[in-house]
Amino acid sequence: MVREAMRSLPEVGHALAVEGKSRQDEFDNAKSVDRNKECVLWVDGQGRQKPDFVTVTRGPGMTSNLSTGLNTSKGLAVAWNVPLLGVNHMQAHALTPRLVSALEAGNRERKQSQQQGHDEQGAVSQTALEGRGEESETPAFPFLSLLVSGGHSLLVLSRSLNDHAILAEAHNIAIGDMLDKCARAIVPPSEIAAGADVMYGPMLERFAFPDADRGTSSPNCKYGYDYGYVPPPTRADEIRVYDSGRGWHLTPPLSGTTEMAYEFAGLNGQILKILLERPDMAVPERRLLARHAMRLAFEHLASRLLLALSKDTGGEDEGNRLRDIRTVVVAGGVASNRYLMHILRSVLDARGYGHIELVCPPLPLCTDNAAMIAWTGMEMYEAGWRSELDILAIRKWPLDPNAEGGGILGAPGWKKVTDEES
Repeated sequence: MVREAMRSLPEVGHALAVEGKSRQDEFDNAKSVDRNKECVLWVDGQGRQKPDFVTVTRGPGMTSNLSTGLNTSKGLAVAWNVPLLGVNHMQAHALTPRLVSALEAGNRERKQSQQQGHDEQGAVSQTALEGRGEESETPAFPFLSLLVSGGHSLLVLSRSLNDHAILAEAHNIAIGDMLDKCARAIVPPSEIAAGADVMYGPMLERFAFPDADRGTSSPNCKYGYDYGYVPPPTRADEIRVYDSGRGWHLTPPLSGTTEMAYEFAGLNGQILKILLERPDMAVPERRLLARHAMRLAFEHLASRLLLALSKDTGGEDEGNRLRDIRTVVVAGGVASNRYLMHILRSVLDARGYGHIELVCPPLPLCTDNAAMIAWTGMEMYEAGWRSELDILAIRKWPLDPNAEGGGILGAPGWKKVTDEES
């Protein structure tokens, strides 16, 4: 796997060419040969440009899995004599849209160069880096992040690269865990067995909206399918008990309080009880249950977003920051659910927040991926941060600097370097 990744590194000749004539002249200078040899890795007989640093996920997560990647990355950093960056996995999700904006800027620069007759083949990543000084990444700080996955349900105020305040988090199970449990209970066993994978959350979405999966779409709908969804215009409508008209009801989570928290175990319990009492529920009714299970869960996510935007949740300074919010980032595996994105956009529009941009990475970057880890390492590297080689994996690593442990920079093993040292 490491060798396969090394084959993707820029070829030495091309990497130097895109940096301009002065760098090429330096390479040709006999006095610089030894130093440039240190910048080359030989892979299958081809000279490749050595990375400036190695980035790896340090946490949060299962320490056994994290340690495997961490130890491998330490070995590469030592072998290549480059810095190590052990980064926070949840921070990486929050920063993913900034990766996307940098890549888009790089693509625009590449197209412009091609129009001018320059050969920029294979230089997407390099032009992305070179364009960063001319066009800053978006979203700019501060912004809100809704991080939703199988292990996390967090509403985060991202104030800077390493300063992320938790505004709301799950009391018990995460939204992705709830969707998985609901899928295993609602989707008929025959459909689960026929599925191409065991990703239960996406399976629940496909089961609830089979026409969307078959390509039946509406050109007037932002997310490609007309869900027939009507957003609740008021808080009273938002917390109204859903009556199916078939003898079962669903109560929205935390409907009796405005506490800044998420709670999905109760809704999951309601759904399991309904199915326990009706084991022979027909498929059309199961689809109805799936749709409203997701609707109530997603509206619950939106409800705390609305509360954060509508009041000062953390003192005068933080309240001012929330009033300045113009972007909400939705990241994590559950962000790939198009129904979630449709509900969030619809609710924001209906409740007076149509000016707020809702940003979600492309589907391949919603789930855990190496690109977001590499990008986070790049931002930390350029900010002057490095990791010591004796760092260990961290099972629980909060984002918030005011939380126990001091947040991202509270973890032991960070060191700050100056421009001269780097």
